[in-house]
Amino acid sequence: KQQGLGLTPGFETRLVSPDGQPVRSFSDVIMPVDGGLEDADIIVLPAFWDDFDALCTRYPQVLPWLREQHARGAVLCGEATGVFWLAEAGLLDGKEAT
Repeated sequence: KQQGLGLTPGFETRLVSPDGQPVRSFSDVIMPVDGGLEDADIIVLPAFWDDFDALCTRYPQVLPWLREQHARGAVLCGEATGVFWLAEAGLLDGKEAT
């Protein structure tokens, strides 16, 4: 709706994966991504339908990356089971999460 109005977007949305490779949704749709993990101002961790321990083993770079992003001031949020990543990274220790 902003096209042709001369407005500047407030932010850029990028879909990334831990390894920069396309991801498969739980409904078996393959989605291309814009790249791998890098610095971001806002990080949204979506819900997932997989074994969390297996994901941690498959993508060991995610937990330290989340800690680094948090330390530099990024806003982190998780939706449904996406919050597991924040908890496993220790970012919810001593905090109430709902």
